[in-house]
Formats: sequence, structure tokens, C-alpha cells
Amino acid sequence: MATSPSDIETIPGFMDWFLGEPDASRGAPAAVVEVHGIGCTFSRSLTEEERAEVLGLLVRHADAHKEHRLIGTLAVPLAEITAERIDEIRTVAREIELAGNHGGSYPDMKCMVGLAFGARRDAAEKKRATFGGEILEDDEKCALIASLVIPLSQHAGTVAEIQKYLAHERKRIGDVELDRPPVFLAELTMVFEERAAAEALRPRFDAIGLTTNVVERVGKSVFWEVLRWQERWLVKSGRVEELMRPRRLSTAGFLGETERLEEVLKEDASTLVSLGITAADVAGRIREIVGKALRSRSSRYSRQDTYDVGRFRVRLMQWGGSQECPWLCAIDSGWASIDFAIENRRTGAKLRGPGLIVHLIAEHGFFEGKESPYRVDPRQAAEVLGLPRKWWDRFWRLG
Repeated sequence: MATSPSDIETIPGFMDWFLGEPDASRGAPAAVVEVHGIGCTFSRSLTEEERAEVLGLLVRHADAHKEHRLIGTLAVPLAEITAERIDEIRTVAREIELAGNHGGSYPDMKCMVGLAFGARRDAAEKKRATFGGEILEDDEKCALIASLVIPLSQHAGTVAEIQKYLAHERKRIGDVELDRPPVFLAELTMVFEERAAAEALRPRFDAIGLTTNVVERVGKSVFWEVLRWQERWLVKSGRVEELMRPRRLSTAGFLGETERLEEVLKEDASTLVSLGITAADVAGRIREIVGKALRSRSSRYSRQDTYDVGRFRVRLMQWGGSQECPWLCAIDSGWASIDFAIENRRTGAKLRGPGLIVHLIAEHGFFEGKESPYRVDPRQAAEVLGLPRKWWDRFWRLG
């Protein structure tokens, strides 16, 4: 029996993990095994025993992340909804939150409006441009569903204030041609691990006139875990380049959409040879200079600081999160959560980059692609950092 993703990956013909839909760009699979939108593909047909093994792992993993959503909804004409009715729902939500001991998440309340445009998709698009929201289509008819700006926390607005917001939202909708009058939609949701806990609280939702339902779903955490399986497989199978594209591990990406990792590595390695230096020289020099600035900080939580380190001026920018290495190496989060700017005060030359670049250069010889805004050009780095270092540099710290 397969007990881990690695067991599945040893099955001959394994291609990839996927979320939602298999990626056709990696070739048309001969076999697909999927549970709740998570699965994997194979380049050959599976035996019944192999399919059962794969399916068993996916089912066990999905079951471990199941959640039960108690959903209460209200749908009435917008013209008929009152501030008092909205206050009634939010009051119950607040009471449930304060009482606790229900085994679920805090109640989440949303207020929306539905605008039915029939077959007039162009009219719905025009309204969305000014009003926002999402267009839903069914049987060649469409509706615009948009959030209403209404204070839903009791401390955020009184009943009178809710009434003012309602009036403002009705005015914002304006006089628009619809198939039927605008509909007010309210949704109150709680998430539970156990279905019994959700059912136990259902009468409270029923008591305030909400239409209730308990829906079993797979929690979002399962999708993040499968994404990690996919990332590790890409690295394991020598396809780390796919993780470097924009909107994978980072928004900007480590490479442009069409850049080739092998070509970037080869060209930068050639540049280093022509300069008479190594990747270790560049990474070591940045680590030396930026490291001293980091140790001089009064607090790691300072958003931005500037330090003089020998002939260099270093500006550090601290971010709330850290950037992963595309090879998924374990790295120091202190370095992976900063950007730096180094200025050579003698020449005025400057170099900018992310703290992660020290690891990327030292361990992978990777300076990032030319289309990446975070690239550290090796020739520019040599100029700013004073590389190759002169024989007398050893007598002067950071000279």
C-alpha cells in the first residue's frame, strides 16, 4: 500500500501531480487518477491494482482534510430588505461567536446583490465595469453578483448606519434594465471538522429564517500540500525551470516566460570566467557586506535601514514573508526576507538584489534570468563589489 507521494512517483509512467485539471502542456496522459480536484497523471494505462493504490492514497489524503460548512442563506428583493433584518442576522452571528464551544470557526457573514440581465451579457459586462462583481451564466442567461458595502460587525455600524449604507448601495445600482428586480443575498457560514457539530448549530440559523445546508468539502490546505508535492516532483525530475516562471513560486518569477535555465547558467558562467572570478567570490562578497549591515540592525523588524560598511553604503528592506529557493533548498529565512542595495561610495556604482541571491549564486551559480527584475548581473556585481579583489585587500577589512 502506498503511504506517501514518493511511493506513487515510483510507479512506472508517473508524469505529474495536478490541481484542478491536468496540464496538457506536459503531454497527453494515458491515465488520470483524481479525487476532489487533486490527482496525478501517467503516460501509460494502469493496472487495476496500481489504480487502486493511487486512488487509496488520494482518498486518505482528502479524508484527512475534510471539513463541513454550515451555510445559511437569505434571498429577498433588495427593495424589501431592511436594516433591522440585517442586524438580526449579524446579532445572532455575534452571539454564536461570543458563546464559543461550538467546535467551528467564527461565523462569516456576506451581503451581496444579484442583478439578472437575461441574455444581455454586454449589459452585464458594462455594469460590472463600474459596480464590480462576478458574472454567472446558466442556460444562456447571466447575472451579476456583487458584494454590498454594508457594516456587518456590530461595532462598525448601528442600525441607522446600515440603513444609510443600504440607501447608498441602491443608488449605486441605479436605474438599470433587468429581467427582474435586484435581489439581496445574505450568506452566513461556519466551518466544522465534524458534521455533527455543524448539524447541532443548524437550528440557530433556521431560527432566524435562513435556508440552511451542511456541505462536505475538502479544505484548502489539501491543495497547498498537493502543490508542494508537485513542486518537489518538478525538482526531482529535473524540471525546476517550470517553478522559475512568473506566478509560480513568485509573482515576478526567476526567469522570463521563454528564457531557458541552461542558457542563462551557461552565459553567466562564461562571464565569470572572463572576469577571472567565481560564483563563490560574488556570493561571498555580498554575504560579507550585507551580513555586516544585518548584524548592525537594531531590530530585524525595521522596514528600511541604511548602514555604512567600509567603502560601501548598504540599504536593507525587510519584507513580511520570505522567498523560497526554486530548488526547494532549506535556507535562512532572515536572508530570504530582505532586499538590499549596495553602493560603492568611491565609484558611485550600485547593485540591488534579494537576500536569496546569495544562496542562489553560491549553491546553484544562478544570478536569475535577464527578464527577472531581481537579477544580479555578474559583471555589474564585480564592478560594484570590487572583484576580483586585489592582493592587498586582505590587509583591509571590507576595503
